[in-house]
Amino acid sequence: MVDPSGIIASINQFLSMIFLGYESQLITLLAYSIGMVLYAIVIWHFYRNLAKKEIFEKKGIGGYVIKYLILFPLVSFLWFLLLSVFLFLLAKNMSIENVLLASITIVSAVRMAAYYNEDLSKDLAKLIPFVLLGIFIVDPTYFSMELVIERISTFPLLFPLVLRYLLFVYVLEILLRLFNGIIYRNSEEPKRSSKEQK
Repeated sequence: MVDPSGIIASINQFLSMIFLGYESQLITLLAYSIGMVLYAIVIWHFYRNLAKKEIFEKKGIGGYVIKYLILFPLVSFLWFLLLSVFLFLLAKNMSIENVLLASITIVSAVRMAAYYNEDLSKDLAKLIPFVLLGIFIVDPTYFSMELVIERISTFPLLFPLVLRYLLFVYVLEILLRLFNGIIYRNSEEPKRSSKEQK
């Protein structure tokens, strides 16, 4: 007959041999895994919302105006802020002005691509954040907390630049919506006139 206490002792000895002295590595592994999945979840929500052509559902002209006059600038600022934070954390060789320029360029390009093809827009929206994740995976020492604190402390000085960038995205969205409306209306005209002739 097999002695169960001997089996349990063997298993404990085996596990101790594998894990004893490596507790800090397990904690690091767990922290990296949780951090990576949280980052991926944030990016997933970020790119899915940013890449939609119709960010808000249409419910009457009043709601439409409120959504695009009030909510869109706020949502754009959040996208811009999120992307800037990611770049602040991982793009240590870029100046803060270039980080902000890169962030607003990505937001603008994704919005323009959304009017052409939402799949293209989604790919573009997730490209840079996942590249940054790849950099962090390959070189975890690339991240510098001191640099992040320094950049955050200079951020208020660049507030006028941030406002100009957000105004640009806002005007861009209005122009994209106008051009999209004109193109949609013009493409519907021939269909309506051909139906009326029948």
